[in-house]
Amino acid sequence: MADDDVNFSNYESSVTYTTSDGLDKLAEAMIDAYMRRSVPNVVDGSCKEGRFEIITPRVTINHQSDRLYVSYPGGHWTKDGGLIGDDPDLGYDYFDAAGVYTQIKSDVDTYLTPMLSKGEGGQAPQADDFDDQITVLQYAIQELSVSGEVRTTGDEAETSVEVGNVLVPEYISEIEAELGDLDGMAVIRLRELYGANRISDVMTGLHALAVVGGVLVAGEAQVWARYHRDFAKLIDTATADFHAFSEGNEVSAGEIFDVVKSVADASGLLSLPKGVANVIGKASTLYGIVKGFLPAAPAPYQYTLDGSSYQALGTSFWKAVGGLVEDVGETEAAFATCADNAVLAATKPDGANRVITTSFDLVNPTEFLNAGEHGIYTNVNGQRVNVAITDAALKRVSGRYELIGDHCHDVAKKLEGAPEQSAWSRGFGGATGGAFGHYASFDGMVDILVALLKNNGDEMHAVGEKCILVLHDFHATDAEIRKELDGLAQEVEDQTKEDKGVV
Repeated sequence: MADDDVNFSNYESSVTYTTSDGLDKLAEAMIDAYMRRSVPNVVDGSCKEGRFEIITPRVTINHQSDRLYVSYPGGHWTKDGGLIGDDPDLGYDYFDAAGVYTQIKSDVDTYLTPMLSKGEGGQAPQADDFDDQITVLQYAIQELSVSGEVRTTGDEAETSVEVGNVLVPEYISEIEAELGDLDGMAVIRLRELYGANRISDVMTGLHALAVVGGVLVAGEAQVWARYHRDFAKLIDTATADFHAFSEGNEVSAGEIFDVVKSVADASGLLSLPKGVANVIGKASTLYGIVKGFLPAAPAPYQYTLDGSSYQALGTSFWKAVGGLVEDVGETEAAFATCADNAVLAATKPDGANRVITTSFDLVNPTEFLNAGEHGIYTNVNGQRVNVAITDAALKRVSGRYELIGDHCHDVAKKLEGAPEQSAWSRGFGGATGGAFGHYASFDGMVDILVALLKNNGDEMHAVGEKCILVLHDFHATDAEIRKELDGLAQEVEDQTKEDKGVV
């Protein structure tokens, strides 16, 4: 498999969730193991049977062994069918079995219940909690593409490419054609600063930032899908191991958690079959964008359950629980670094701070904006240009700038309006406490993408307005310019849709 290929076989699409009932079974398996292997002279019984049986040693030659029973979960002691009273001659330390049961169940409930999914009363997100965010970012990725090749369906040889937004690339192409026919000095400057190539570069940069955001949120869904799968495997394996240990049998060797693979395969995670959208972007294209920001995957935690004693088995189990939580934290940290790197690339450094500018980040095109008739209608050789052609072209160009600006604002609004019930923050308190998630970095990256879109939209609007202002010899009012721009934008949009066959 080539380096740029993505291994889709690693994706977790069918998620297994641990339930509170599963934790109850684990607690009872731990109680069985403790009672059968840590309490002296226990010869039989289990939580399932509702009692444990103990044969006491003979204290003196005059005392025969006693057969005792302690109930589960009540912890009541009986002997020969009657309650045991105080009998110091027995010489046997009857312990608080109910306290043992309660402590083990309390540990399981306290430390593991938060690690259940929210659907089971826990705090850990479910994989489908991210569907709305994935949908929004896939929309942004598609709408910000100016190449057309932004969505694929199928796999390998069956892959087919669909186009994304078909109007914006056409507006950019039309701006290139219109400005390319003009030769006034100021218009040439306009073409250099706000021509088709520059607009394409800006939209491509925004598209790349949206791709990083999309990969991260889809990667987040995969983190929690794999977390739940690993957590379920750990609970099921531990339950079986504690039962095996209680019977004096061997325990399992353990496994390697799979969460960190979410980083290694992040470049293809937008293909998750969540029913919210098709795969976006060729895998190699996504990989090419994301690999520059994404750090290496952390090493996975390999857990091994030690069955030499109840204490050793319990210690190794809780260490494995902490290892799973640690893997989630390490994976989130890698995604946070990816978001930070993308933000660093998308913003302008200013000392210790980051300044959100427009992606153009250009000087004011004073030769155009402040030009009078001489600058607009005279070429570099001082010769007059065709005024009728120049005026008509600038009007059409202004409408297209307006439409691109509207488009940037529309995408920004969609991103800002991501459903509140699917907040970017992800986290849970587990065996080691604390919360996990790349909330600050990821949320900051989305905010910056929104700010860049708004600023670019504003700049496109401003350039369109200046085109009209120049044509009115700087005497038109804001209201007049706005009315004319709206009309021109509608004409251009209708004509472009008709030309492209867009309904």
